[in-house]
Amino acid sequence: MPGGGGGGGGNAGNVVLRFSAFIGAGVICTTSINLWRDFQRKAALKSAADKQLATTTSAGAAE
Repeated sequence: MPGGGGGGGGNAGNVVLRFSAFIGAGVICTTSINLWRDFQRKAALKSAADKQLATTTSAGAAE
């Protein structure tokens, strides 16, 4: 079998190109997921800090 492979994958260059595209897509997806998680974490921290500030401010005003 020329092009080496079992199931009709084509020549070696085509296989390497497809593999590289697959790896690239994985890297892009992983980076996107990590950015989204970081965004969510920062939003949660900001929300908690805002609640803490509101609690501290209202407790100081009540005295």
